[in-house]
Amino acid sequence: MTTAKISLSRGQAEFFASQAHYRGLSAGYAFGKSHLMGLCTSTDMMHSSSVIVGVYEPFHDLVRTVAWPNVQKWLVELGIRFTLNKQESVIYTSNSGVGDCYFKSMDNIDALVGYETYTSHIDEIDTMSADNAEKAFFKIMGRNRQNIQDVPTEYKKWNEKAQRFDCINRISVYSTPEGFKFFYKMWHPDNENAKKNPEFKLFYGRTLDNPYLSDDYIDGLKSTYPKEMLDAYMEGKFVNLESGTVYYNFDRKRHRTNRTIQQNDILHIGIDFNVGNTSAVIFVDDADDIRAVAEITKQLDTPALIKEIKRRWPTHKIFAYPDASARNRHTSNASVSDIAELDQAGFIVRAHSKNPRIKDRVASVIKVLEKDRFLVNVNECPNLTNYLEQQAYDKNNEPDKSTGIDHLLDAMGYRIHYSFPIKKPIFSIDYSFAERR
Repeated sequence: MTTAKISLSRGQAEFFASQAHYRGLSAGYAFGKSHLMGLCTSTDMMHSSSVIVGVYEPFHDLVRTVAWPNVQKWLVELGIRFTLNKQESVIYTSNSGVGDCYFKSMDNIDALVGYETYTSHIDEIDTMSADNAEKAFFKIMGRNRQNIQDVPTEYKKWNEKAQRFDCINRISVYSTPEGFKFFYKMWHPDNENAKKNPEFKLFYGRTLDNPYLSDDYIDGLKSTYPKEMLDAYMEGKFVNLESGTVYYNFDRKRHRTNRTIQQNDILHIGIDFNVGNTSAVIFVDDADDIRAVAEITKQLDTPALIKEIKRRWPTHKIFAYPDASARNRHTSNASVSDIAELDQAGFIVRAHSKNPRIKDRVASVIKVLEKDRFLVNVNECPNLTNYLEQQAYDKNNEPDKSTGIDHLLDAMGYRIHYSFPIKKPIFSIDYSFAERR
């Protein structure tokens, strides 16, 4: 087998060397946690040809774009022959003494049945709701029970009752923290679970631990995210991203404008589709700043909304920023989708292939409010103003949708995120890591 030199930063090395039963890595962006997960997975596979190591992602797309490549890279580096069966989502190895790897998506928790693993590696658990993360973790724990006899003794523990050495079925969790959710509840040393169970060991990974990052990357993070999120996304710290109202920095006095629609204005309209409550927020742009100057609520469907827009602004040029998931949805009985109806009405539709993460959409709004680049005509948008002040988080730390005030806010968010998107600076790295001096 090929001898490989493994170079890690201090934070990565501490996590890799830990023998804790339940390791948790809370890491900032570009720390190298996916790289580290691939290494830990690959070295676990080398404990026996009989072991099955499980790797879990929140969504299947991440299995394909994150989990597969990172494990494969390390297997190549370690000189291990393997075959990836994409249909089964399994890596089969053909080296003596090296086991296989099962890749699973956690978007269907009920499907996590019918197999056993030796160790498990769970990625981005905090991107899931707290309830689903908890269900997935304990389901994975139930599958994590392979007791392989030929695993080296140094990777086992003595079972006094049975008078034998048993496998240590470790679970490792890797995530960027997203507030006080399941990851925080289980791993933070100040919480009850970690106090009672010292095998839940938490490690932090800082973005700045990666010496290959350019100043432009760091500056990009600072300019993109609101300051309250930087501790989470650069330091790996758990911070309260969900305290109080969602749009906590909105102030109707500070963010007020008297701007109204003028004859030659181009209108930018964010749209949220709902049967019986299709809603829209109308913006005008002044230089690089945006102004919410009108709102439309409680329209029956998309044709009704289009009719109302054309009635009120028959001669204006209109850009529409709809909910991207409506490409194949219909709020009316028409044979075309809601987005297609906007296009046929003569609106210039601006929508990506899929919606951004809710948290990124919210962050976009918070960021433009922080910079005073988004103002609201309180008189013309009374509902939007009230809802910006009122929307709170639900028990899963998501913006509450139970009160019905979310439709205008979603419409607002689609437009703002399209024009002021949250985008992590692009960064790629080779295998080698070294500690920044």
